[in-house]
Amino acid sequence: MKDRAFKEELAHGVSARPGERILDFGCGTGTLTCMLKRLYPEAEVFGLDVDGDILEQARRKGNREGLEIHWLDGSIGEHLARLAPVERIVSSLVFHHLTDDEKRRTLLEMSGILSPGGELHICDFTRPASISQSLLFTGVRLLDGWGRTACSAEGRLADLVLASGFNTARTESPRRTWAGTIAFTRAK
Repeated sequence: MKDRAFKEELAHGVSARPGERILDFGCGTGTLTCMLKRLYPEAEVFGLDVDGDILEQARRKGNREGLEIHWLDGSIGEHLARLAPVERIVSSLVFHHLTDDEKRRTLLEMSGILSPGGELHICDFTRPASISQSLLFTGVRLLDGWGRTACSAEGRLADLVLASGFNTARTESPRRTWAGTIAFTRAK
């Protein structure tokens, strides 16, 4: 999947201003995190992931590029004092890995650390746009589990976001990929 193109679109949609704080939730190897820092050099950027080994790869990638990024190992809940408040939270292809309870808990933590008027930007799988997209998404569902991916398959992420304390949430710009339909969920 051409996830770099989705990450670029996600990063450009953030529109961060100088001095704002941006959190990349589930940053993985740091591709999006580094992209955000290059795009918004005057913003304070955080990369957060629960996988310490993957986070070390991200740290090395950021260091090679000479980017000043705060890398955090663990969950939002473990770093509330360090993170709050942030103006923007981004997440790319993470939410379909979480159970609905984990999604709710994470979204509540996110709404708790966002500053007033802060924004959440998620790129992830959504309701398949066609029967062929549904068949393609079956591979992801088998890998990650039917329960974890049900929210995506049913297009319910924006509803979970709203139920977690956000004032607005909408899913838009669906794109067909070889693994299923990807869309952007934006919330304030």
